[in-house]
Amino acid sequence: MGFIGVQPTSAPLTASDITDGIVSNAKLGADSVNAAKISDDSISDEHLDITSITGQTAITSLADTDKFLVSDASDSGNLKYVENQYLGGGATANLLSVKVSDGTASSYLTHNNIFSATYDFYKLIGFTNASAVDGNLRFRWLSGGSEINGSYYRNVGQGVNLDSSGSESHTLNVTRFNDSKFDLTDTTNNNNNFGDFFEITLAGMFDRDEGLSATLKASINQFRSNSNYRQYQVGGFYGNQGANENYDGFRLWYSNANVQYYSYAVYGFKKW
Repeated sequence: MGFIGVQPTSAPLTASDITDGIVSNAKLGADSVNAAKISDDSISDEHLDITSITGQTAITSLADTDKFLVSDASDSGNLKYVENQYLGGGATANLLSVKVSDGTASSYLTHNNIFSATYDFYKLIGFTNASAVDGNLRFRWLSGGSEINGSYYRNVGQGVNLDSSGSESHTLNVTRFNDSKFDLTDTTNNNNNFGDFFEITLAGMFDRDEGLSATLKASINQFRSNSNYRQYQVGGFYGNQGANENYDGFRLWYSNANVQYYSYAVYGFKKW
């Protein structure tokens, strides 16, 4: 704009010279609004889009140090994080393996590298049946693929029989001390074995400061062709104090028969 005489002194533009709402989004430079220009506590949930969560990479398992954002009720609702390892809610279970046979008879059911220090205890739930009659269902620990077959196993079991006439009898049939395996069943006079349904709890298979003390507890329901059954509640103990070993697998087999069919799952449990 032209003028006559001396040019007047420039006056700085102030906020009062700008009409409210006159600066449009298009007039803002890219990335011109940064963290320094956003006041604390000014961004609320209405400004957050769902893609702030769904747009992130998904994970299918959680590490102990994975973090969750929380509002701390004991500290005026201030935002903090908590790690996965400190979340409560009781024991958590993970399915580690499922095994189902194809009908081919096997001498052993061998499972290596299934136990680790990741979990506090394990559950083995399933079914087996034998290719011949009168076979005891047996269990051994494995370490690095090798059987633990020394005289370290102690177990005792209570048996309940129901014959074809409905008569019931109770026997303490499974008792072993310093044996080389667990006998989970005692199949004396058992004809035409239909199978064994079992639930086995395992704990303490990995080395601790005081030495290894691995334990097994099993509930076995055994069915036979004449409608008789025998049920055992079997407790076992294996001790090798001072040993620097870890027991990472197991083996199941029948004493005088092959495993004709099997179906089982292994679960790992953490207390927290």
